[in-house]
Amino acid sequence: MSVQPTTLPTASEYFQHDHDSAHKLEYFYGTIVAKAGATARHNMIVTNVIGHLFPHLRQHGCRIYPGDLRVQAISHHIYTYPDLTIVCGSPQFLEPSELTLVNPILYYGDSLTVHGCEGPQRKTHLLPLD
Repeated sequence: MSVQPTTLPTASEYFQHDHDSAHKLEYFYGTIVAKAGATARHNMIVTNVIGHLFPHLRQHGCRIYPGDLRVQAISHHIYTYPDLTIVCGSPQFLEPSELTLVNPILYYGDSLTVHGCEGPQRKTHLLPLD
């Protein structure tokens, strides 16, 4: 008996699943995972961070977005909903509906829990400015 190769979902298939789902889904190198909810304490921390950063970022032409904005990370291999995302200058989106930001300079949130990783880990991702 031969084992059939597994075909991983494409980013396009992920977008359709995410659109159709009642919950946020994230995409990690062909694996689609559901995003877990957060506690009230966690949300208060994120709200406080956004509140403190907002006036400083605004002075420098930057914007801060909360966790409901999907972000493309690592060029078409990861799509995630970080707790907060910062973009300086004009935000650029993958599609006209502005659902997926492609030019963040920083995003912060749980890493994706896939392929046997032991629980979520906090990750801050700094991306180079062009």
